[in-house]
Amino acid sequence: MPKIAAVHEWKNPGTLVGSLKEGGFSGLIHLPGDPADVFYTLADRGPNGEFGKDKLRTFPNETYVPRIYKIKAAGGTIEVLETIKLHLPAGKELIVDVAKLGYPHEKLEGLAVVDKHTIAVVNDNDFGVDGYDDQGQLKVNGNPTQMYIIQVSEELK
Repeated sequence: MPKIAAVHEWKNPGTLVGSLKEGGFSGLIHLPGDPADVFYTLADRGPNGEFGKDKLRTFPNETYVPRIYKIKAAGGTIEVLETIKLHLPAGKELIVDVAKLGYPHEKLEGLAVVDKHTIAVVNDNDFGVDGYDDQGQLKVNGNPTQMYIIQVSEELK
């Protein structure tokens, strides 16, 4: 019979800005060869919420950058062993703004460098679901999961 063997909590997350704390894990992987209690997790795109009648997405911490955490989950706690911030190194510049290319989605969920002049990005379509209507029925929007291959003129380094 399956059972929950352990629950671990990040008890002392760092402060991002004001009262906002780090968190929002969005993925989890265990690498072969690592100890059984060591994992890597990707933080979400940053603290955000919908605001106003148009439900505009707002990000109260403008300097936040997504990050990868190397964590240890043991004894009921999550300990951050390493934080890797995903930002451009000093001296690097933004190569492409996918929104300006016509990328129609709210979220960009994944990115891969294919070669020196090509990147691939995928959207997060939230399973094609917009939530629930007033009667509690699931609202399906039919948005597909898509991958975009983007060619850039400047060499990627």
